[in-house]
Formats: sequence, structure tokens, C-alpha cells
Amino acid sequence: MMNHLSLSLSFPPISPNQILLRFKEVDQWTCLSGEILHRAHPGPLYDLPESDPDRVEVDLRRIRGGHDVPVYDAEGYRIRRRVPTPGRSSTSGALADLTKVHDLFSPDERGKKTYHTYPLAFTKRFGNVQSSTTLRPYDPVIDKINRACRCRRER
Repeated sequence: MMNHLSLSLSFPPISPNQILLRFKEVDQWTCLSGEILHRAHPGPLYDLPESDPDRVEVDLRRIRGGHDVPVYDAEGYRIRRRVPTPGRSSTSGALADLTKVHDLFSPDERGKKTYHTYPLAFTKRFGNVQSSTTLRPYDPVIDKINRACRCRRER
């Protein structure tokens, strides 16, 4: 069975930059129709990210391989073509492999780590992480959201 990992940001009064990872078991995946995708992403869609010089525009009706074939928008972000249907189980905290979390966070301007690890039950390896920064892989998406918000505020 597949799991879906999501990012939750908590805001005051808990802590302004606390990151909580949560997961729910996924019972099934629901495929999104081409019509829904075109409404959500009205521009052209591509077979490869923006950074790849070999990318070409694609027509969703002609793609073979179903919803598992990746498709990207003009800015190079992958378009989600199916959505998870969560199971009935309650949301649980996800445990991180603490030996690998350093790759997820950028150091501060002094080169110091920006996160704290909390091992679970004397394992020393698995547990939870708290950080004063965002996860590095999410930075491009967060930057895109910030740019969109700034543009709307300036209008």
C-alpha cells in the first residue's frame, strides 16, 4: 500500500517556523481528467522539466502510459495528475531517518545547522525533526507562492 507524505506548517502560538510531517495511508489514487488539468493549468504542458533542452509540448489525450507519465507546466513544475484518497486511519506522525535529515535543510549564514533531532525510544536513528527553516526541496515551490502573493498585493 502506498503512503502520502505532506508538509504542514504551524503558525503562532506554537512556533512561527515549526514543521510537522504527517502521513495518512492511501486507499487508492483518483485520476484527474484532462479537462480538470487544463482548467488548473491553462498554458502548455511539457514532457520534461524546464531545465531539459529536449522537452516538447504534449497533448494529454495522446500520452500513452496513463497517469504515471510525468507532465510539467511552462515553469518546469510537475503537474499532479492524480490525487490520493486517504484511508480511514487517523493521521500519524512520520518518523524520519535522522542520519539523512541534514540533506533537507540549508545551514544558516554562519554555517550552523537549522534543525534539531529528537530520537524516539533510544533508537538514536529514527525520530522527529524540528527546524527554524523550510525543507530545502520545498524552497522552489514556496518561492513561487511568495512571488504570486507579492504580485497580487502590488496590484
